[in-house]
Amino acid sequence: MSTFLGILLALLALVTLIVIHEFGHFIAAKIFNVYVNEFSIGFGPLIFSKKRKTGETKFSIRWIPLGGYCSMIGEDIPEMTEEEVASLSPSDQELYSLYKTLPPNRKLNGISRWKRCIILLAGITLNFIVGYLLFFFYAIDVPVVYSYENYVQVQEGSLASDPERTWSSDGSGWTNEDIIIGGEYIVTIDNVETERNTFNSSSDSPEDKLQLYYAFNEALNQAPSTANDNVKFNLYTLDKDVIDLTVNAVDNNGTLSWESIGISFVPITRRTTPSEWFTISGRMFGEGCGAIFVALGQIFTPEGFSNLGGIISIVQVSTMASSIGAYYFFGVWALVSVNLAIFNLLPFPGLDGWQFVVTIIEGITKKEIPSKFKTIMTYIGFGLLLTLFVVVTFKDIFALF
Repeated sequence: MSTFLGILLALLALVTLIVIHEFGHFIAAKIFNVYVNEFSIGFGPLIFSKKRKTGETKFSIRWIPLGGYCSMIGEDIPEMTEEEVASLSPSDQELYSLYKTLPPNRKLNGISRWKRCIILLAGITLNFIVGYLLFFFYAIDVPVVYSYENYVQVQEGSLASDPERTWSSDGSGWTNEDIIIGGEYIVTIDNVETERNTFNSSSDSPEDKLQLYYAFNEALNQAPSTANDNVKFNLYTLDKDVIDLTVNAVDNNGTLSWESIGISFVPITRRTTPSEWFTISGRMFGEGCGAIFVALGQIFTPEGFSNLGGIISIVQVSTMASSIGAYYFFGVWALVSVNLAIFNLLPFPGLDGWQFVVTIIEGITKKEIPSKFKTIMTYIGFGLLLTLFVVVTFKDIFALF
């Protein structure tokens, strides 16, 4: 049931981001009084449509969840002869008739170009805003690991719990209350000191706080060569106590290894502070945008294509994220929202970036690009995007097996 709910939650999140994107176009169009004919979630064959009796816009849901669209009157509608109009479907004839009868200020191609640019970029802008807000929610909820030296966990019956093997200056032995702030270890192999290292984990530096954890692994990384080999630890606790521990080599059926110490280092976590919310969310937003641009630059390389994922991959990652925690879920969908914004910003036929570039070019040259050319390029772009969607979907399916 948890997996099913995770998948359902991922699909709901994906649809929500698409709705938000198209809602940006819709709101901007309404602000400038442009007639919105249809607000659609998805492409392809129609599943459901609804139009209020007193409203102008038809709201619809379609089968291909690759995106959606906000169809505005005056958006790449070419001039037609009576014969061409007669050959259209009844719904397209109605749309063309509406286009001819509406005043220019209610058509997308009848308003000023700076207003068109705002409408075209409104969906992208909303996705960027939502992406940042989700990163912000991530920063609020994410636990911060700020100490790896705190509170050593000692296993009952282990070497570390044996008072005869673990010497303490106050005679209490090694307990779970000890907070190690530094120390030294000495590795002796074949009666020769091969390594001596000191470490400090008492500062606020994350690197210093990790030194204790790494010191134990580093000290026991050398394999013993004789049964007389040992590693001696001299550790210092927060209350100035001293703990000495010697780890000897043991023979397990002819294989030499070190004794199991029986301790672990528990990371102490805290919640982020309000000042950190802005720092973390801003950093992640910038890093997320940068990573997406790098990925787009590598998309036609073998490595880039292997990392390419579609809806199935998104659902998989989102389902895993929802099982880890809300903060991870927020982080994943923040990245998806930013990804959606940047992808739509590309100057590729069929995407918002393409229409934005065309509008800018027309504004600079003071000449309209033929509507038929723009329509043909849009259809070509949609075809290529649909092909990419199918290829990536099959790639995701094959990866499941």
